[in-house]
Amino acid sequence: MTVLHISDTQFGQYHHFGEGVDSLASALVRDLAGLSEPIPPIDLIILSGDITERSLKPEYEQALAFIDVLCQQTGLGRDRVVVVPGNHDVSWHKSKIYFEECAEEGVAPKRPYTKKWSRYQEFVAALHGATAFTEEQPYRLHSFEDLRVVVAAFNSTIQESHVEDDHYGLCGREQLHWFNDRLGEIDDVLRIGVVHHNPRRGDVADNENLQDADQLTRIVGPRLDVLLHGHTHAGKEDRLADNTLVLATGSSAIDSNWRPAEVPNQYQILHFEPDRLSRWARQWDRQAEKWIADTRISPDGNHWHVTRDFQPPGWQGPPLSEAAVHDRRERDRPEIGLPLDDLVTRIEYVTRRDVGEASIDRRKKGNPPLDYLMVVRPAAPRRCVGILDRPLDAATLDRFEELVFSPLRERAGTDFVVVYNGPDDPPLRAEARRRGVQIKTIVEYNDLLEPRAYSDWLRSQLESDTLYRQDLYMPQRFRAIDRWGKASQDVQTDMLGEIYDGVLDEEGRFFLILGDAGYGKSFLVRKLAYQMVTNDWVTITPIVISLRNRDKGETIGEMVSSVMIPSRSAFNIDRFEHSLEAGSLALLIDGYDEFAVRVGYQNAAAQLQTFIQALRGRAKVLLTTRPNHFRSTDEATSKLFDSLRTVHEGRVYQLEPFDDSQQRNFLTRWFTLKGDAVAEQTADRWMQALHGVDNLPDLAKTPRMLSFMVEDLSIKEIEAAPAGTTLKAADLYQKLVRRWLTEEADKVDPDDERKVPPEVRQRALEELALELWRGGDRDVNEDALHRVARKLDLPRYDLTLDQAAQLLGGRTLLQIDERQWRFAHQSVWEFLLASRLAAILREQDYDKLGEAQLTGLTIRFLRDLAPAEAMDWVARFTDDSA
Repeated sequence: MTVLHISDTQFGQYHHFGEGVDSLASALVRDLAGLSEPIPPIDLIILSGDITERSLKPEYEQALAFIDVLCQQTGLGRDRVVVVPGNHDVSWHKSKIYFEECAEEGVAPKRPYTKKWSRYQEFVAALHGATAFTEEQPYRLHSFEDLRVVVAAFNSTIQESHVEDDHYGLCGREQLHWFNDRLGEIDDVLRIGVVHHNPRRGDVADNENLQDADQLTRIVGPRLDVLLHGHTHAGKEDRLADNTLVLATGSSAIDSNWRPAEVPNQYQILHFEPDRLSRWARQWDRQAEKWIADTRISPDGNHWHVTRDFQPPGWQGPPLSEAAVHDRRERDRPEIGLPLDDLVTRIEYVTRRDVGEASIDRRKKGNPPLDYLMVVRPAAPRRCVGILDRPLDAATLDRFEELVFSPLRERAGTDFVVVYNGPDDPPLRAEARRRGVQIKTIVEYNDLLEPRAYSDWLRSQLESDTLYRQDLYMPQRFRAIDRWGKASQDVQTDMLGEIYDGVLDEEGRFFLILGDAGYGKSFLVRKLAYQMVTNDWVTITPIVISLRNRDKGETIGEMVSSVMIPSRSAFNIDRFEHSLEAGSLALLIDGYDEFAVRVGYQNAAAQLQTFIQALRGRAKVLLTTRPNHFRSTDEATSKLFDSLRTVHEGRVYQLEPFDDSQQRNFLTRWFTLKGDAVAEQTADRWMQALHGVDNLPDLAKTPRMLSFMVEDLSIKEIEAAPAGTTLKAADLYQKLVRRWLTEEADKVDPDDERKVPPEVRQRALEELALELWRGGDRDVNEDALHRVARKLDLPRYDLTLDQAAQLLGGRTLLQIDERQWRFAHQSVWEFLLASRLAAILREQDYDKLGEAQLTGLTIRFLRDLAPAEAMDWVARFTDDSA
């Protein structure tokens, strides 16, 4: 039974194809008719959503015409077509009208706002009749008795509407239980599920994913033999948690502006048999303007037709005709060559790619046998390639010489090469060269960058790093960010595991990690790199690039070359680019926000463009930044980041602060590593002490600030602070603020005389806090930043006004939330305000004061910082100095 699987046609504004002979239908018909490999007759056509762009009537008319052409070509009727809605098949316009009607009637809109499907409902009625998709049952189970197949056409747009918070996939429990009941009544058939949204990107509320994928797996998964979906723009194979096979097809007709540039338009053909599943994948070649083989479907990247075991219980398939039996035998004949599952075969493949048309024989000699290839090319020297799946030593080189190379030396015109799996050995390489033999590591022969020396150096650096001790790393909580920049309500608990799994995925990936100052972005990068270099099974090498001390734009190649210099690794730009595109390297780029502060937004945006340009093939890039440089009002940067979230299928995450449990665990581990025999009790004592000081526990939710506390403060100081016996709460805050601002200043360049010192930063923040207090505000806008920045000695620090404002907004204790800056914590603002008021009172410059309410904490800070001056000021306005 054969299925033509197509997704994301999106007839409308962003449809890639034209009309007539240039239409998608015509191109598909020509391709199906001209395939070089025989394909079984199509039995079903499945369109897995996003059939239109905006759910408009003319778009559905184009879709019906498209389906009719395919049916005519395949000899099928409309009854053999299965469709499911995608998010683009929901009419936001109809949804808005429904809300307006409800408002006029004074009633609340009722989910799932069924009028949003009115155009799609007309489309399905034209295909299958008026009862095929109704407001009461907007999903359908198709039964094809002659094929012994049923198809569950899920509706994952139950939640989708014009409301911003509704843009994600959801089937809903009612629908899932309905399908579970119906499928449970059917035996001895192939059970196919079709859904638009991606069921395997995680339980995240955005429109790329199915939010209730876990419920689908639990309720319906056991009833399905295979689940098909679209929406991801890339065709791939996956599994649900219960091991149900998941097959995606890429978008068939979306314009390149709305899908990753390196991922072309795609479609697939699936052939199901009782014991196997075959897939053929096709991709659109924009230059040639035709469909061609898509070899990325295969593990080795060399075949556009793959076959896998597939044994749905009870299904025997439709009866096979004699012609079908003959076709199956022809298809089962062994291919010339072997799958790329061993080193010899991989070397044969690379050799064939290198030499082109040639005769290549695989041979063995000796006991234990030595593997080698004999390559004969027209009008060119022969090549003898010895192959060793372990490090090469002098004794093995001697055996190759004696058994393989020497007999061939009697005839001139033979090149001798040994390819081995191991590190470079310069003395052995020199000895082999004297014998007329080239020896190459596997990486060299594949023309990849050899990162072994860098990897070893990086591991030693990470293990000796006292600032980011690997054994002190704590699992980080996080939220996923959707393509509109909105954070999921679900807080997940293992950021490292999420990124680690994503980096090891064979597909190219871009990861954007957002986190406010001190949330552990740099620690995450280093822990990820360490986990990769210490796992012998990981073949991807992390390249760690810190933007902290860079003050000019560079190409990716220049950056990587510079970070590899200390390891004395050889660097070749062509091999690097090939390795990055092949997915054997992962770029971990830390501190985009710090770079932007140094060079300005326009220059930083240009640098960001170089990261985007590196996203080709299976390239993997991770970038960390503070949120204000992600949700920046700067147009260039915003557009570039938007392309990373959409065109390049980037994943965006936001780090969360420590909760009480993480604080306690961090303290326990900290004191354990310090040799404290009662670390848990000490941690409990610290937690109790922190809770005794105004708002100090909230400050400790920042990993960096908590580490400052245990480094700079003693437990006795904190315990004494509430009573004011040895250290006041204000003194604690001053220590922490000073430590924080000192580290922020040193991040720019510790030796730069032009850097803005921490005391100047603190004075600027105090002025800002005073201005906010006078105006009754808590949030800081760009105008306020500029007003305070003008008070700095800009020529002395070689800063423009914009750079100074950005320094205050990004390199101090300010954070950003919805394009408004605010202090890292309310108590920080209250302390800085009290500090500035105390200075004014000491100077008796009362004209600088304002008339506004002081919080209780600010008053307590003021009492700590200037008790006598504060009392003198109070005495001016009251007769009762007490």
